[in-house]
Parts: sequence; C-alpha cells; structure tokens
Amino acid sequence: MRKMLLLLLGGLVCLSYTPVTMGEFPEPGIHELTGPVRPLWDARYTGPGIGEDYAKAMAVSPDGTTVFVTGSVEKGVGDKIKFFGTVAYDIATGEKLWVALNSDYRWDTSAEAIAVSPDGTKVFVTGKHYTVAYEAETGTVIWERRESESWVGESILVSPDGSKVYISLHVLDAATGEQMWSLH
Repeated sequence: MRKMLLLLLGGLVCLSYTPVTMGEFPEPGIHELTGPVRPLWDARYTGPGIGEDYAKAMAVSPDGTTVFVTGSVEKGVGDKIKFFGTVAYDIATGEKLWVALNSDYRWDTSAEAIAVSPDGTKVFVTGKHYTVAYEAETGTVIWERRESESWVGESILVSPDGSKVYISLHVLDAATGEQMWSLH
C-alpha cells in the first residue's frame, strides 16, 4: 500500500509518499517537482526506532520557504506507542531544518493534521489524543494538550489573526493551548 500527499505551491508540486511493504522499513519522503518526473530534491526521514514511520499531512509557511511534514513514528515493530513526528524542510534545497517527536505516552498516538500560523511563527499539529504547538523556526514546543482516549483531531485551521486554533469541533487559544469552547 502506498499513501500519498500532494500540495500545490506556486506552480510546484510537493509530493510526500510512504511505501508500506512487509520487510521494508518505510521512510516518508517529500519531493518538489517542476515537471512530470524531475525532482528538484528528495528528503527522507526515518525515525529513531525500527517501526513503521509515515507521513500524514503537510503545510507550507506563508512566505513559501519552509514545508512542514507530520505523521507518525513508531518506536519499534508493533509498538503501541507512536510519536507525532514533524519535520521542517527548506523548500528551496530540501535541507532538514528540525525534527520534533512528541507523544502523550498513554495511547497509540498518530498525527492527523498540521497548520501554520498566518505570521509563520507557529506550527500546530493535532491527531489522536494529542495536540502540540511548535515554534516554526526551531521546532521547540510552545504548548501541548493531552486529550481523552476517544478524542481525535482530524482537521486543524488557524484564524486569520493567528489568535485561535480550530480543531475539529474545538477552539483553542493559539498562545496557550487552553480550550476556548467546544461543541462536544
């Protein structure tokens, strides 16, 4: 099975794929293409363990210089603890700028969605049981939220003024991660 993500950016296509085949250790990759098959660069990330790693979502900084890829990183084959794995790449060169691995350590956690603040200073990632905000320049955690076992953030948006983060049916304060309101 092959999972693919496409992101259009000013005439360029960013492609991230994960080959998942028994006996292989999959590596998420991101490719920037100017034509049908001519990659400008190819960057891959393999997590610290020997388990399955895969890309799930991508976002680009407002100035178009950085692409952020998030997904799940498994510690070991069949391991129940997965991390949110988020990698920032220089979009011009493919150079890896930073890697952040975070988890709630209680349940199987997987990243589902990513968004960048309108001013480009923060990156927000959400998924199963967990949400985290990073400094876009360094990957340093600004805040994190651990949720109940049944909670899954499947989509994420940042308000135009950057003050609120919308996750599925919840709204968080972008600066603190505190819940402002929820429809649940």
